[in-house]
Amino acid sequence: TNQELELTKREYETLLQNIFPQKVADSLLAYGTVTPERYEDATFMFTDFHDFSKIVPDLKPEKLIESLSFYFDKFDLFVEQHGLIKIKTIGDSYRTAGGIPQRNKTHPIDTVLTALKMRSFVAQLKDALPDSLPYFPLRIGINTGESVVGVIGRRRFAYDVWGTAVNLAARMEQNSESDCINISQSTYERVKDFFHCEPRGQIEARNIGNVEMY
Repeated sequence: TNQELELTKREYETLLQNIFPQKVADSLLAYGTVTPERYEDATFMFTDFHDFSKIVPDLKPEKLIESLSFYFDKFDLFVEQHGLIKIKTIGDSYRTAGGIPQRNKTHPIDTVLTALKMRSFVAQLKDALPDSLPYFPLRIGINTGESVVGVIGRRRFAYDVWGTAVNLAARMEQNSESDCINISQSTYERVKDFFHCEPRGQIEARNIGNVEMY
């Protein structure tokens, strides 16, 4: 019985460590909860597939999951390579954060490098995908700012981020062009010395006002 309990405990610990960042998993294992934190500086990236809703009706459920896994598994690798964390996926939307839960100063650059790898990977698929898998044009939005981070739920834990900076990253993605990376003014100021950026004009963001895009 003790051996079975120990095995169950190890499986539970492994599951938490696979789902959450190490810092969060350690807190859940030790205290059963995670104290919410405010991060003054983090970078958020949202991606989705352009015209995804038009492609989905023609796919069988098994093929849809296989296709999304094909793309997202590679995204996971890029995220890990550059020290970001995957917050979650919702449908065809893939969401990440840099600079949390471990604070650092390189998260805007790390996020842009990850986005460039994602875009390059998807672009190369255009003429190289197996016939059985559909091509999904990618668009990406990035923003840097403050947020609140925490874990919600009692039976099903969910690690998530909240705040205007997160919402603005979503607006950047929604206004991105296909096969492009759309960044906000705050991210631009942090990466402009390292990457070539082009002004795209302004959009009106709800509860924020007019914001610049690059």
